[in-house]
Amino acid sequence: MFRMFNRKYSLSSIGHAQHILSGQHALITGGSRGLGLAIAKNLSSKGCKVTLLARNETRLKANVKLLNEEYPVSELSEKKGHDYLVFDLANSHQIESFIKQQYPAYKQVNILINCAGISQHSLLIGSKPEEIQTIININLLSPIFLSKLFARSMMRLINPNIVNVSSLLSIQPSPGTSIYSITKSGLNSLTKNLSLEMQRKKIRVNAVLPGLIEDTDIGKGVNKDAISSANSLNTTADTNSASNITFPTTTSTEVASVVSGLVCDGRSSGELVVVPHK
Repeated sequence: MFRMFNRKYSLSSIGHAQHILSGQHALITGGSRGLGLAIAKNLSSKGCKVTLLARNETRLKANVKLLNEEYPVSELSEKKGHDYLVFDLANSHQIESFIKQQYPAYKQVNILINCAGISQHSLLIGSKPEEIQTIININLLSPIFLSKLFARSMMRLINPNIVNVSSLLSIQPSPGTSIYSITKSGLNSLTKNLSLEMQRKKIRVNAVLPGLIEDTDIGKGVNKDAISSANSLNTTADTNSASNITFPTTTSTEVASVVSGLVCDGRSSGELVVVPHK
């Protein structure tokens, strides 16, 4: 069910060929910082036009400026280079109408990267209802609505594919992550089922399940001692149990490389790729 990250796969000539994504267009949620920005840099370095979606316009402006300077879209005029959309995915029920009204170019997007996500900061019994709903809206409902919207138009485009950024916590329990883990488990299920639904439409749907991404805001805020303790409690005699997968660390650059590999590899669909550091 799960495939471990293979360094040879992610660093293949397919994943790193310059301009291999020329003429293609990716929308990346959570693109204002961290992993989303790392993915944007990786794809744009291969000639892909990127649209970043997040709620912080100041960061979005700065990042799009950087992308247009370092990775200009060669076949388009500067006016039509990399761009951004300002939207709070906590309002997930409004995302479809927002994009349809504010971004008519969405029908040119052939790559959707559902990267936006927020973590959980308390045990379930201490979580407020509004906090729970926000986590569900951003981590799960927004990818569902966005996949529904873009799948309709990307089936007519080249290399149509969706990559969902899940988490190793979706298959490995840890204290204080119950709602977060549920949303990421749901993202895994969305990936597998949508892959089957879109098979005849030639739309590939995959997910990456990173370990602890230490150079992101979420990664920096994780209690590593709690995770280590949970790992020791979850040890069983069944060596194939998902709970026995060690919780490795990784970097945003490495995860972005794997995402890029999935985007460029026209064969993979329905894959849940676990990304450790080594």
